[in-house]
Amino acid sequence: MYFKNFILYMFISIIIFIFNIVYTINDDKETKISNYNKKKHFVPKLKQNLIDIIYIHFCFDSEQHIPDYLEYALKISAFYNNKIHLISNKFPENYISNVQYHYINHYAQSDFHNKFKKSYLPLGLSEPWEQHNFERYFVLQSFMEKQNLNWVFYADSDVIILKTINTSLLQLTCDSFLSFGVDKIPENGNSWDTTMWFAWAGTSFLRLDILQAFTAFTTDFYTNATYHPILQFKDKTLPYVCDMTIWYLFVGSIDNKLAQEWSWKSSFLIPPVKTHGNICDINQLHFDHMHGHLKPNYENILSSVHFQGNQKNEIKKLYYNKYIFL
Repeated sequence: MYFKNFILYMFISIIIFIFNIVYTINDDKETKISNYNKKKHFVPKLKQNLIDIIYIHFCFDSEQHIPDYLEYALKISAFYNNKIHLISNKFPENYISNVQYHYINHYAQSDFHNKFKKSYLPLGLSEPWEQHNFERYFVLQSFMEKQNLNWVFYADSDVIILKTINTSLLQLTCDSFLSFGVDKIPENGNSWDTTMWFAWAGTSFLRLDILQAFTAFTTDFYTNATYHPILQFKDKTLPYVCDMTIWYLFVGSIDNKLAQEWSWKSSFLIPPVKTHGNICDINQLHFDHMHGHLKPNYENILSSVHFQGNQKNEIKKLYYNKYIFL
């Protein structure tokens, strides 16, 4: 009798143990993020009216955590700011003060987003990264809508922020700020005839209505074959097509001043825009387009630095050289 009771007890214990493992696996991610976001944040003495800073990153399933360069970009940026959000499917192994964590799947199911994914044309240099670069703006829009944010500062994963981001940086006459890379291209390099066609939002101040208009514009571009010829022309003339291409076409469509400056003369059909506005160059506010760390005394001059391409590893070096002991 005792033996039978012992066997029954062991059987029930094994069932409970298996159940707890399954429950833990399913709940572990949400619990981890919840615990991260409940930790007390170190709040440096910063100016008021801070603007939320958003990083969005897609990791491969094989990756356990976000890449090193993003982790150290967050650590450096969090030294100057305490309203930073990381939206991703993976997170750093250890908590980073002043950073809030959000699962990307919570913001990746809008109608525009789903339509875009189904109709996307893979004309980028490196896929699926180019597609993910587009998708970040759909995720960002959904996040801003759900969090009731009218303005955000958006940063690519290889961008560090060296200043406190607050409303004092904004000019009310501008409806959003993007990077046009004026210090890195030849004279008239972004004009229509060059077919370079780029406007970079990887370091940008974005207002919600402008972002909503961009995602609608992008969705129209890819879901309606009427607009595909200009993308195919760009890909054949000066490859390739990426999110910077569509931002360029969008900005020129909503800002007549920039269209004139870029000498627009398109004979191609382009989706109609749902708004018009004044888009300003964020480089004029000393935000870097790329490789700003090569400039002398850049940390005292620039508001951000973009470690583009194979320069990403320099972010970790910078952190250990300057920030780890602060």
